[in-house]
Amino acid sequence: MFELFQNALLTLVLIKILFLVISFIFTIFLLVVLKQVNSMNRVINEASSGLLIYISILLILLSAVLFLTALVIL
Repeated sequence: MFELFQNALLTLVLIKILFLVISFIFTIFLLVVLKQVNSMNRVINEASSGLLIYISILLILLSAVLFLTALVIL
């Protein structure tokens, strides 16, 4: 019985670590995308790219919150 509980606990910790790694990679990916969109905004300079930058900043903030939440849960 104790071994079953220990395996379940280990699985839960591994899932939390996987969630932490995935959210960290997603945050880095969104930062790279924001940098590319920002450099495209300098070239194109359209009004719609400003909205795209605000949406990507919001996504980066949400992914950072997700990362910190996973860090606190772990």
